[in-house]
Amino acid sequence: MKKLLGITILICLIISPSYSKIIKLKKCHKGDGFDKSMFDKWYYTIDTDKETASMVVEYNSKYVKKQNNKMKQQGRKFRLPEIRILDFDVMFVDSNFAKLKSQVTGNDLLVNFKEETVAFKNSKTYCK
Repeated sequence: MKKLLGITILICLIISPSYSKIIKLKKCHKGDGFDKSMFDKWYYTIDTDKETASMVVEYNSKYVKKQNNKMKQQGRKFRLPEIRILDFDVMFVDSNFAKLKSQVTGNDLLVNFKEETVAFKNSKTYCK
């Protein structure tokens, strides 16, 4: 009976799904390096268990104020928020790549973990 119980527990451990992994790409930028005058933080978080991802951009408060004043003078109603969070669904993930789909626009992003880049259409974001 003890052997049967031991075998059952061992089988459960072997068959159980792998643990979730949270991947974070930090200090993202468009190519000229992380611009501290524009951003305080810009990062991507990918949760492989929940199959969700987020892009978080925290703009520098001085930059936000300057941009919002410009838009106000131009008569534009849009105002830049200090924190911008976009949510994505994880369509595919392995040790090299992830494909994300925007929950708002439906656009696809391709994340390359080895290069630490996020590609969207013809643009690339570099992270550390």
